[in-house]
Amino acid sequence: MNFKGRLVRWNEERGFGFIKSDSVDEDIFIHISALKNMNRRPVVGDLIYFELAADKNGRKKAVRASIEGVVANVSSPGRRQSFMGSKVFIYVLFAGLVVSGYVIQASSFHFGDLFSTRLNSEPVFQTQPAERNNVNFKCEGKQYCRQMTSCDEALFYLRHCPDVKIDGDGDGIPCESQHC
Repeated sequence: MNFKGRLVRWNEERGFGFIKSDSVDEDIFIHISALKNMNRRPVVGDLIYFELAADKNGRKKAVRASIEGVVANVSSPGRRQSFMGSKVFIYVLFAGLVVSGYVIQASSFHFGDLFSTRLNSEPVFQTQPAERNNVNFKCEGKQYCRQMTSCDEALFYLRHCPDVKIDGDGDGIPCESQHC
């Protein structure tokens, strides 16, 4: 049900006031949020149209209010924000498409080169001749990659020494993640 009354007190800093109505016994609390979309803030003496509701303590308060003679804004702030949100969304979407297109382009170029140059060519790893730099190494009981100092030493141990644990995948390439 709609009521009307005069704004008798208004606290501008805190955004609330009180309405005196002939239809209601006591002054009715009104918060600025009840006057959404008004072109101006209320002033004492304004005629206010409102609906009544109870706050959490059971006191009467004005809701869905308007000021007589003041036209409400045509576009609501929520609508403007939605429009701005949609603009931002479009820019973000466009940027995402550009970045993903670049990533796909770059990765297909990289993998395309990899496959086209490697399929019909020799293996990437070419083993060194067995006797290269063997003069500097001796079987001294080393078993693990962390004990080796170079790829040449690891190759020597793999080919010439017993009980080494330096070729985990058995492909003939020792210490792949450290030295070779």
